[in-house]
Amino acid sequence: MKKISVLLLMVIIMMVFSLTCLAEEWSNYPLQKGEPPVFTSEQLAKMSQEDFLKIAEEIGPETLIGAQGEGKGFKLAFSQRGLAGSEWWENLVRMAKEEAEWLGAEITIIDADRREEKQVTDLLSLLSQKPDALIINPQHPSAVLKALEKYHAANIPIFVVNSDLDPRGKPVCFVSGDSFDMGYKMGWELATECLKRGWNGEIKALEIAGFPGDLVSKYRRLGIVAGFNEYMFQKEGKCHLNIISQQFGNWLPEPSMKITQDVLSAHPDIQVIFAECDGIAQGVVAALEGAGKLGQIIGGSIDGRKQILKRVIDGHWVVDVMQDPRHQGKWVVYFAIQYLKGNTVPHTFYIPTPPATKDVAKKYYHPDSMY
Repeated sequence: MKKISVLLLMVIIMMVFSLTCLAEEWSNYPLQKGEPPVFTSEQLAKMSQEDFLKIAEEIGPETLIGAQGEGKGFKLAFSQRGLAGSEWWENLVRMAKEEAEWLGAEITIIDADRREEKQVTDLLSLLSQKPDALIINPQHPSAVLKALEKYHAANIPIFVVNSDLDPRGKPVCFVSGDSFDMGYKMGWELATECLKRGWNGEIKALEIAGFPGDLVSKYRRLGIVAGFNEYMFQKEGKCHLNIISQQFGNWLPEPSMKITQDVLSAHPDIQVIFAECDGIAQGVVAALEGAGKLGQIIGGSIDGRKQILKRVIDGHWVVDVMQDPRHQGKWVVYFAIQYLKGNTVPHTFYIPTPPATKDVAKKYYHPDSMY
């Protein structure tokens, strides 16, 4: 009887332990909509970038912000650089719409279809509707400047989301991820994995960037190299990173898969692939699977898409630096409304971007997540 009781107790302990592990794996990060936090004018005036960062992490990506209806009567115009083929941009726009609806503001969104000239035309069209504020995700950092001058002339404040705008555009607020810092984190983690595998000589790599002329691509690329080199310098006192090819995948899986296939054919001894976003990473992973080299060639990316987080957990991908688009969409709308109400908003707000290696990815991954 005593033996049975002991066995039963052990089974119960194991069940509790298993449930605890599952709770830690699936429940650490709030993925469902919760009660929106509300801030007074006095609170907003005192809040720092770090305060907003902490709140963003606490409430998660789906919970909205502010008091329901507090933006009623305001009209927002949103010029989005592209949508088709990008799950990331689709979620950014979805949360911008939901936040505007929650606050009671009217929002008009036009997709520039990844074309600079169309975005300029879109901006002029939106201006004719006399919005109270403009939100723009620029396709090119300086191609839109002439059009934005007309907004300044009309005293319409400009808010930038995701992609960097030339400083001459004079935005009130920029909401994004810190591109250099995200690249740095990715480079650091991949260098760490290289040394774990005993790769301390020449390391051959492929770097697939986003879009030519894009400051986001440039800053991520600079960060990747800086982070990789710095880790190697600290641990080895040297670095022999040989980026044998740097190309642009236009933030999409299909061209990135083709790039990877071509580079693998020409350089079968490649060891590392830097992917500047998870859309690119999906194409890279498909190419590596087709070549039978998934896990042999290591890779990292940026965005925190659930498909790539699962690859990290399964050991197929080293790191996915979090950059949830839902944070960007809702926060830029919230800040625009608060500014129009006369409240203080940050000039720059960088959303949470922790590097999700295998253990960390378990916190953020959920199969039912909207992203």
